[in-house]
Amino acid sequence: MDTTRPSTTAARSEAPDGHQLIAAGLEGHGITHVFAIGGTPIHETLAACLRHGIRVVGVHNQQAAAMMAASYNYMTGRLSAAVILSAGPAIANSVTGLLVAHDNDWPLLVIGGCRPLDMRGRGAFQDLDAVPIVGSITRFAARLDRPEEIVPALDRACRIATGSRPGPVYLDVSEDALNGRATPGAPAPSASPAAPEVDRAAVARAATLLTQARRPALLVGGALRWSAPFGALSQLVDRLDLPFAASPAAQGYLPDDHRMCFSTIRARMLSTADVVLVAGATLDWTFRFGAEIRKDATLIVLGVDERGPGGLIPPTTVIDGDPGAILSGLLRALGPGPAPATPSDHWRAELAAARAERARSGEDLERDARVPMSEHRLIAEVRRFLPRDAIFVVDGNRILETVQQRMPSHVPVSRLTPGKNGCMGVGVPFGIGAKLAHPDRTVVVVTGDFAFGLNAMEMETAVRLRVPILVVVSNNDGNGGGRS
Repeated sequence: MDTTRPSTTAARSEAPDGHQLIAAGLEGHGITHVFAIGGTPIHETLAACLRHGIRVVGVHNQQAAAMMAASYNYMTGRLSAAVILSAGPAIANSVTGLLVAHDNDWPLLVIGGCRPLDMRGRGAFQDLDAVPIVGSITRFAARLDRPEEIVPALDRACRIATGSRPGPVYLDVSEDALNGRATPGAPAPSASPAAPEVDRAAVARAATLLTQARRPALLVGGALRWSAPFGALSQLVDRLDLPFAASPAAQGYLPDDHRMCFSTIRARMLSTADVVLVAGATLDWTFRFGAEIRKDATLIVLGVDERGPGGLIPPTTVIDGDPGAILSGLLRALGPGPAPATPSDHWRAELAAARAERARSGEDLERDARVPMSEHRLIAEVRRFLPRDAIFVVDGNRILETVQQRMPSHVPVSRLTPGKNGCMGVGVPFGIGAKLAHPDRTVVVVTGDFAFGLNAMEMETAVRLRVPILVVVSNNDGNGGGRS
């Protein structure tokens, strides 16, 4: 027998099992944190993650685990955290967190365990066909039954989660795949595809439309997070003296106290603008499907995805591609020098007067000393002590509207809201994820009492992990209540 070569049996015994393949794959894709609750069959997966230097964060509810990981990824700007869950109800519990990530276009990787092949459909403990359940709220979902499938599926899932339209992905890994040994030749992770070229002619047309406009305006959306073109965005606003409004999720991408920020009177600005640049946003319900925009306005939409621009008004110019590259191209097309002269100074002054009037009405509400205090008074008191770079998380019903009007954000990626589907219960999990991502920054969660109760047990998680977040509860007697 040739002793210089290992036998097939020896080679297979030294091959990594599925638990090790997952941990090594997560490390290779830059995952630093895993949010989890231990259970069958993923105990050994979590242990393997620890051996690979990945921090495993134990939580109380799988829904909260998904929300914490999604928040962590949003704050870091990449896929840095994943979720690993046991079988059956654990997967079902995570669905709300998956939905939040899906509707907000945030990258998220969830890995769930499932029963062995020979027990499937036979009434086994916690048997669940999870892929059809999560299929409509993920960008990609797959079941893995062999260890050889783990590496390519993990690679594909991570690429899709961080693609042109980020979002959640789900891998359902059977005990057969977890406990089996990989065969030789498993493919290595592949590189992400190159970003498409930006249409320079369309960018030039957009620049011409903006410079010729009498009353140009800008809408800033949350999709700008992933290319993070905040410097170019600021230069564009300053170059054109461009009035803008931000979606709630995008507040802070440009400072809310910028002289050209008119988020509090967005409808007034849009109803009188003649050219509207929509950057990183879809004209869905967040922007009233574009109904606030005057019917004869010229619409320029950049950074669209497969859903299209949305809205009720057909855009004049659509520029697909990376929003950061498009904004940089716009700046080049505008050229150096002072902003073009436009006859819209009177319009800007009218907007400023309307904004000041709205601010005065809010200040009157903040001065109301009645007990119990109003939401406006509560937010005024919180606002007094927050540093300018604080990360602010808001969760709830009544308190949400007040925060959007009266709590400014001043730096990019400093605000977390429930997002497009208005899910309540995100506050404490989002706060924990944000603080883990930025331990040197103040994190404050302002939440309604009903919303707080949905994930209140995660306060123990924060204490146990020594994650110092400040939580302010607006006690307004539950969902739709009337006092603070």
